[in-house]
Amino acid sequence: MRQFPLLEVEYVPIESVTPYEGNAKEHDEAQVSRIMRSIERFGDCDPLGVWTGDDGNNYVVEGHGRLMALRRLGYDTVPVIFLNYLSDEQRRAYGLVHNQLTMSSGFDLEALADELEAISDINMDEFGFADFNEFEREETSEEDGSERAVSSGLVTCPCCGGKFAIGEQE
Repeated sequence: MRQFPLLEVEYVPIESVTPYEGNAKEHDEAQVSRIMRSIERFGDCDPLGVWTGDDGNNYVVEGHGRLMALRRLGYDTVPVIFLNYLSDEQRRAYGLVHNQLTMSSGFDLEALADELEAISDINMDEFGFADFNEFEREETSEEDGSERAVSSGLVTCPCCGGKFAIGEQE
């Protein structure tokens, strides 16, 4: 197996981090606002991946949306991991791969419904889960082994466009 350097989180002044001009990932206002709410609620738990260019600037490889949110929140320093072991081509590829991998999967809807149901003190709608509150699923009765559908209504998944039933148990 190929060995890579151990990553260490370092805190650097936010003004020393430069967004990469070739970043292909879009960050609309709604997403940046959700990132800001997440940081306010849970802290800044995800370091930026940066790469130091030949000009000495620390360019964001992954984490442009977080950088935008941290700047708007007035942070002076940001946690980073330096990805300087990557070549320029690898850095470009990893930035694209990182973003594609986060977009190329969905949720296990039953597990998601269970997790959302278990969260009572945090408004998950603020983080884009408004359409994921409950899902139709088959439940087996412990009494007679029969299955019944739980729910009514229909929502569209904002990630995959799939239609899913929601509502209360009948």
